[in-house]
Amino acid sequence: MTDQPARAILWIDTLGGYLVCLAPRISIGSRALAREAESTSSQQADIPFLAPLRPIHVWVERDRESYVWQAVGRCRYRGRESTGGLWDSGHELVLLTDLGQAAAHLTLTLPYPNSLTARLTWRWPLRLATHVRAALVVSQALLLGPDPQAHLQSESLPEAWLFPTSAGWLLQCSAPLWLGQEYFPPSKTEQGVFLPAFWKIRLGQLHLSLEPCDYL
Repeated sequence: MTDQPARAILWIDTLGGYLVCLAPRISIGSRALAREAESTSSQQADIPFLAPLRPIHVWVERDRESYVWQAVGRCRYRGRESTGGLWDSGHELVLLTDLGQAAAHLTLTLPYPNSLTARLTWRWPLRLATHVRAALVVSQALLLGPDPQAHLQSESLPEAWLFPTSAGWLLQCSAPLWLGQEYFPPSKTEQGVFLPAFWKIRLGQLHLSLEPCDYL
């Protein structure tokens, strides 16, 4: 995965945007304003919210069986302030201001059995600078489609598996695919089609694109 960018934004017609994170360890915090970023050398979070949080408020890391979190700022988990531990699927982590007020409500879920690819969602009105609906923290594969256990679930999406590689993605599905002007029938897509690190495709009736997210 050394040649892959650590983050990208997946845009899907009618469904909106999703932040795709490939690193096994990600940071969550507040987005620095341009003038603040110029005046400090502090690192910006991988998931930078427009919220009164610390620049890096919490770290989330994937191990062999689950996810763990480690607080930098104040956090509340399962009703109690804590500094870290296991983040169980479906449970909410609340990021607090220095005064103890709730600033962000985050939920991590593992939709597909035996897959450590996670979906991270947050409550409105919390948001990023660019409107995305959720973050997808990808382990070995990302499942799109109508299956309720898909990492990105929609009845309008054909079932498709995306596997990150060192230089891009391997796409496997049973739907026709257009990559630029090149057409791949289902007989080809079922075997797998290699995509670059960033791409624009038409899958079935929907247009999808994976783009850099340097503007977050």
